[in-house]
Amino acid sequence: MGYTAPTGCTIDHGCGKVTSVVMMMRNYCLPLVLFLVAYLFSENVISVSMLILAQSHFLMAYLYQYRGGKMNAWYISTALLLLLLFGSIFMFVPEPLYVLFTLATLLFSVHFVVDEITLHDDSWTSENSLSVFGFILLFNAIAFSTLYPTLQWLIIIFSITVFSYALVRLLKGKWPSTSERYLWFLSILFLFYYVLHRSTNLDFLVFFIILLHGSNWLIGYGIRLHGHTKEKRYWIETAFFLTLCAILEGIYVVTKTPYLVFFFSFLPYYCWAIAHIILSSVATLVGQGKRRGT
Repeated sequence: MGYTAPTGCTIDHGCGKVTSVVMMMRNYCLPLVLFLVAYLFSENVISVSMLILAQSHFLMAYLYQYRGGKMNAWYISTALLLLLLFGSIFMFVPEPLYVLFTLATLLFSVHFVVDEITLHDDSWTSENSLSVFGFILLFNAIAFSTLYPTLQWLIIIFSITVFSYALVRLLKGKWPSTSERYLWFLSILFLFYYVLHRSTNLDFLVFFIILLHGSNWLIGYGIRLHGHTKEKRYWIETAFFLTLCAILEGIYVVTKTPYLVFFFSFLPYYCWAIAHIILSSVATLVGQGKRRGT
């Protein structure tokens, strides 16, 4: 997301058993709850919820990047290049949806797993890198099957690969990392949903993981701030941006206000998602440069 966690505020910092329980619920109960939502509400409700959470997620990321002094010349230049790219796609590409969906999905899958390793305070190793790569392949195969049904055979191959590797890792002496086990759990849920719904629209899986990503950062960053002086401000700002985006989404749904289409319809959403992911990466690089004094 591009937030900067306060020094020393990790999953194990000053939170004890409460943090462990909250993270366990975040990892395993929250995905199950979101999956249950699929059977209780219509796809429209899920997509609207996703857009509200996503836009509040983007706005908070920009706020924290600004506060962190990360909007330097590189950041602004990247934003302008992205604006030029999106304008060119809409002007010259006959089917911009396919291009934007493909780019957003590929970037998001990487963004999701990198953030999860960060939120779990795991380090990169050769073992978890293979788990991450397998998850990315499986998620993209399922996501792209919504637009490219001929690619569905890849889901079988990647599923066998992911779970075979998971079995090997579990049988080895060294216990897999928390982020690996989490990604394997999500892979099981994805595959379960796909098997039950492969003949229907699979857009829910895309909505689901976006909702999950926003929720994970909301909870995970809150855990990192537990006991910190900025904790209260964070939760107030979270409530404010969620409420603001919910009100604006409601206005858009009721009145179809033209300018709100750029925030709460799907084609522009892919542009916002791509911009968020790339600019968050730039902000991270800027932050690393500052710590090195460059």
